Amino acid sequence: MHFIEILDKQNIKISYKKYDRNRLIEKYDPSCLNNKFVSILFDEKLDNTFIENILLNEILINRQQYHFIGYSNSQLRGRSCYLYAGSIEQIEQIINDNGDFNKIKNLSKRAARIGLLFSSCTPTIHIESDHVIQIDDIEKNGYTFTDE
Repeated sequence: MHFIEILDKQNIKISYKKYDRNRLIEKYDPSCLNNKFVSILFDEKLDNTFIENILLNEILINRQQYHFIGYSNSQLRGRSCYLYAGSIEQIEQIINDNGDFNKIKNLSKRAARIGLLFSSCTPTIHIESDHVIQIDDIEKNGYTFTDE
């Protein structure tokens, strides 16, 4: 996977790095041969306005357009995130295909739930869909007791 390290406003280092497996990369580019995902790391000296400007706009790598897609909790602490080679509409579709996050009104909670898609994972066993039962949320007196 491409790994981009932004050291300061003039110095950017691009390399390849083995990635931590996560649900989205495993689903959309498991071999990383299509270069759909890029990991980007911002040096701690960079100001937030500079980082925000980069993440709100496209980044062009080898004539391929990349946009911000998300981060895991550990990436957030480490000032890194993932970019995806596709349009903003495609990214929204990917997020929506992997959970109903629009019901979550609290923005930080929503970002944390989406971030779980980027958390490291190690595949263990495969469970067939006919062995899975989906149950309703537990609701009482206007409160939902299952996590949203």
